[in-house]
Amino acid sequence: MLTNNDGFNCLTPRVIVTHADWPQRQEFLEEFGRQLKQVPTRLAYYPGAKSRQEKFLASAQTFEKFGLEDDTHMAWTVIENVPSTDHANIAFNQEAWCSLITETALPAEGIDDFCTVATKFCNEVLWGTLSANVLVHPREMRAHREAVDSLVAELEYGSIGLNAWSAASLALSTPVWGAYPGHPPTEIQSGERKSTRL
Repeated sequence: MLTNNDGFNCLTPRVIVTHADWPQRQEFLEEFGRQLKQVPTRLAYYPGAKSRQEKFLASAQTFEKFGLEDDTHMAWTVIENVPSTDHANIAFNQEAWCSLITETALPAEGIDDFCTVATKFCNEVLWGTLSANVLVHPREMRAHREAVDSLVAELEYGSIGLNAWSAASLALSTPVWGAYPGHPPTEIQSGERKSTRL
């Protein structure tokens, strides 16, 4: 989802939302980095991409870059552990529109509560409502079906991919596509910035 078209897609996830107490959180982030190392970086052709990356990195406490970076290519960049309470953070309010993704962790009392907390966070804090991606292990889906169903039903996004990239909605042509209904014409918020992981 991040590496497709070097991240120059309106439906590229920009914020990974994890559970702060998920035992495999660090393992997931490390594996994510290992996978990015294996993907060749691409031409950063879109105007202003490098300056946007620099703005995001200037506000980051920690970040990692993966792959070749030179005058024409940008490394895959992951900013981890953006404080979820820092609602003014650039990661939550602007679309990076480059090969960059951020991660934030939310405290919650178990998976069911995380579904509720993550829904509220995504709807009220993150900018953009074009599409979201919810990734749930099948075992957890069975064990927490009601909470997951509620999360999907209550997320305020035009298209939601459950264990699938929401780009399928665009590619298939027949599903709905566009920002969540209700934005004023002066602020459509069709940029995609969200991804939730259980």
